[in-house]
Amino acid sequence: MVLFKASGKTYSRVIAQQRHAFPFGPAEVRKDEFVLLSKNREDCASTEAQIQYVAKMGEVREATADELERFFPHVAAANRWGVLVRLYWSRRLDRPFNLPK
Repeated sequence: MVLFKASGKTYSRVIAQQRHAFPFGPAEVRKDEFVLLSKNREDCASTEAQIQYVAKMGEVREATADELERFFPHVAAANRWGVLVRLYWSRRLDRPFNLPK
């Protein structure tokens, strides 16, 4: 199981597009691995939990600047990230939860 964190600006896009981006590829991950999708704590509303969705990991590959900007506009995605992870089997949790501090 792995944890992918996203900012409040990109969290909904990660869920909707089933894509997450990183500066470098996630280390030691396997295809079909279970993923907790977390929103950064500081971006959560006072009644909102960090872990609201889960998914499974699909393809991990280098991304083009164009696709990064298309998937994550207005956050300088091409300057920040270079690896794209495709997710599948995303599910909203019935009981979202927070990570311990």
